[in-house]
Amino acid sequence: MKKIIAMLLVLVVLSMSACGGNSSNDSETGGATGSTELVFAHIFATDSMEDQCAEMFADLVAEYTDGAYTVTVYPAGQLGAYAEIVEQQQVGDVTFQIISTTALASIDEIAAVDSWPYMLTSREEFEKAYASDAGKEWIEAVSQATGFTLLAPMYKGVREIFINYEAETLDDLNGCKLRSPSYDPVLDCFSAFGMSPTAMSTSEVYTAMQQNVVEGMEIELSTAASMALYEVTKTVVMSNHAAENYAILIPTTQFDEFDESVQEAITQAAEEAGAWLSDQVETEDAAALEQFEEAGCSIIYPDTSAWEEIAFTSYAELYPELAEYAIAMKEAAAE
Repeated sequence: MKKIIAMLLVLVVLSMSACGGNSSNDSETGGATGSTELVFAHIFATDSMEDQCAEMFADLVAEYTDGAYTVTVYPAGQLGAYAEIVEQQQVGDVTFQIISTTALASIDEIAAVDSWPYMLTSREEFEKAYASDAGKEWIEAVSQATGFTLLAPMYKGVREIFINYEAETLDDLNGCKLRSPSYDPVLDCFSAFGMSPTAMSTSEVYTAMQQNVVEGMEIELSTAASMALYEVTKTVVMSNHAAENYAILIPTTQFDEFDESVQEAITQAAEEAGAWLSDQVETEDAAALEQFEEAGCSIIYPDTSAWEEIAFTSYAELYPELAEYAIAMKEAAAE
């Protein structure tokens, strides 16, 4: 009987081997023999333009590394919110995520230069600034301060203000309860503009505007439309106050561990996917503005000169070290 059982066990093992049942190899390679799996997690909805950018990046990495590396994308917060993804990146469980650099201000304030008011106000200015020595110097400073390398900063549109009451000028925004990220430089920016910024998750804004807990939000047009803010907005204030980036973030220690050829392949993949996203943003922003107009929202184009002056005077005095980077990038964009 023991001999029969032993023979059966041998047959089972041989059967598993013949079927390719090497579970440890599949786990390490994501199911592709000879390939190393890298994880890309993000908070954006499945099939959103950010998710499509991530999938394009994944395909290009596989192509440019001849299949040596595969990237598996986990969208829609499947692996957690932004902060949880950062923690997983810091311990090596996740390699990539896509987010605005300003989010890294939770680690070091230097990342908030990305959202500096009136530093950049168009895609042309954006691309000039990030391609300049000043832009590269800031990217390196962010890497040194936060431990993250920014791959291919990409244009994600210009930020506008969406409020739940009628307005005609910037003066009508004095005291406005505006949703803001919870980073001090961003909160202080809107305080300097005479508003009343309130830190809040974006997922809470729609209901908060309905209930007047906050009266508005500042964000890019396409993102505002994806949140259905046209249902709770009465006035779109075309303040054009910031052109933040999206970037594919990777822990610098992980990036440095790759061979130079792999670094080049990953960078090229990020740049190509990022160029696609930037084009997509421009198209979707134009469509989003029409969506707000069709919903009956007033669209106003105020004189923003007073805010522009504040951005580089009284506000800049609050953050002199950050202001140096912002001024240098603004000057580079103007060349």
